Amino acid sequence: GDGRGVWHLTYDFPERPLLTGHQGLIDDAFCCAARNEQLEVAAYLLEQGAWVNRVTYVGTALHWAAFLGRLKAVRFLLEHGTDLEAQDDEFHGTPLAWSHIFRICETASFLIEQGAECSPPLLCAYGTVARIQKKLADGTDVDEIDFQGDTGLIHAIREKREDVVELLLRSEADLDRTDGNRPSPREEASRAGLSSLID
Repeated sequence: GDGRGVWHLTYDFPERPLLTGHQGLIDDAFCCAARNEQLEVAAYLLEQGAWVNRVTYVGTALHWAAFLGRLKAVRFLLEHGTDLEAQDDEFHGTPLAWSHIFRICETASFLIEQGAECSPPLLCAYGTVARIQKKLADGTDVDEIDFQGDTGLIHAIREKREDVVELLLRSEADLDRTDGNRPSPREEASRAGLSSLID
């Protein structure tokens, strides 16, 4: 429905050989089962020796489950020792980064709750107000940008997090901060028809 199922076809990934051998087949089957929330099958494959952190196609099972918004699968994988900070083999992104790029809020928020490393801007999109307040109290720059050049205020506006927007503005976040290539928070609010959030 939302296109995520064919997302990987829209990126220019190089051809990759299929995993081979007994271990490769088990690991590939495990990744498919886990990301599709066939958790009894995934548990069986773990008993047969599947590697929970194996990168099969581009990412680990956790990357794909997070990207697809499969929260039950994410929980299952964490319970079985998956690496929160595993990097994919194409962009070196973590499961949290995969959730963020496609704004899969539920899995992004859960990964942060479970301790995934998170920049202050992404925390403003998916983290609790209490954690954001603590970051600011610890001296974090309220206008720090993420890897795409966006500030926490932009993320809070995009996610319509009015309480976070208010907190950041009280902390003197710059409504006009931009690197020249990305919209400022003010422009983002206007473009999204959310100017009332910053008035």
